[in-house]
Amino acid sequence: MGKKSEIIRILKENRNYRHLLLTTTISGLATWGAFIAMLMLLSEITETGVQLGALWALSGIVPLFMSFGLGGIIDRFHTRNVLIVSEWVRAPLHALFILVPFFDGWLAWTLFFIVRFVIGVFNSLNAVARQTIIPEIIKGDDLIVANSLNFTLTSTIRLIGAATGGTFITLIDPNYFWVLASIAFVISAMLISRIQVKDEKLKPKDRHFIKELKVGFTIAKNKVFIRYVLYLL
Repeated sequence: MGKKSEIIRILKENRNYRHLLLTTTISGLATWGAFIAMLMLLSEITETGVQLGALWALSGIVPLFMSFGLGGIIDRFHTRNVLIVSEWVRAPLHALFILVPFFDGWLAWTLFFIVRFVIGVFNSLNAVARQTIIPEIIKGDDLIVANSLNFTLTSTIRLIGAATGGTFITLIDPNYFWVLASIAFVISAMLISRIQVKDEKLKPKDRHFIKELKVGFTIAKNKVFIRYVLYLL
């Protein structure tokens, strides 16, 4: 059976996987569209390129580094619930960007920083959870094809989302975009709630998160190829 036929079979047989891909599309388009909208908003509230670059980097780099430890956090909760909560939280957070232009100077920068920082944390949490849930809804024999399709879709959305986001913002009021993005996350959360995970894995309670994180950094330090992968993330 060819790869294309396997993809069709998995999509036909697995309703949960179809829902996951649909939410990945909806949530991904909103996320990458918002990426462009945030840059445009930041250009409005800053006066120089240095201010724009510094605020953008500071509000985004910390959540990026936090993603290294999110797997251990997700491992202590049911993955579907993590996805649902992250989508519900991101919905009102994106709507808060509507308030940013009403402030000036440090107040606008502070509000933008806090909102984008928290969104970045939940974006990372959501991305890790989407990878984690696939083995929970897909049989072992289909995992390679399912992961490949998910990666292809995610990469495609990354390009399309940024392009469509830029187009939307030029055609409509940015405030309408933030409302649409918030609605998209709500729809995604509702679809995820329909995913049925059979025999959800029990999350260990007696594991030590800090110890596991230290072990992970030790392995990355000693294994050059793992270290290179982390640098590229």
